[in-house]
Amino acid sequence: MKSRKKFLKTDKSIIMKNGTKFGLGFGLGVIAGGFAGYYLTSEDGKKMRKKASKEFKKFEKNSRKVLQEKSDEISENFQGFIERAEGQIKTAVSKFDDIRESTAEKAKKGITASEEMASKGAKKAQEKIEKSAQKAREALD
Repeated sequence: MKSRKKFLKTDKSIIMKNGTKFGLGFGLGVIAGGFAGYYLTSEDGKKMRKKASKEFKKFEKNSRKVLQEKSDEISENFQGFIERAEGQIKTAVSKFDDIRESTAEKAKKGITASEEMASKGAKKAQEKIEKSAQKAREALD
C-alpha cells in the first residue's frame, strides 16, 4: 500500500511540474506576442516592416539572379558534355567503319587468292590426268 501512495504522490508531482512549466511558457508566449503585436503596429514597427519588405524583395531579386546564372552555367556544362560525347561516338563509329572496311578487303583478297589457288590446283590436276591418260593410250597402242 505504501508503495502505491508513493507512486501516486510522485505521479502528481510530475504532473504539477509539467503543468507549471506549460503555464509559464504559455504566459511568456502571450506576453511576447503582445509586445510584438504592439511594436509591429507602432510607427517604428511599420517602418521596420516596410524596411524588411524592401530587403526581402531585394533578397528575392538577387536570389533569382544567382539562380538564373547557376542554371545557365549548368546548361552550358551539360551542352559541353553532350558535344564531347557526340564527338567520341563519331570517332568510335569512324574507327568501326575503318575496321569493317579493312576486314572486308582482307576477306575479298583471301577469297580471290583461294579461287586462284583452286584454279591452279584444278589445272595441275587436269594436266596430271591428261598425262596419265596419254601414258595409258600409249601403253594400249
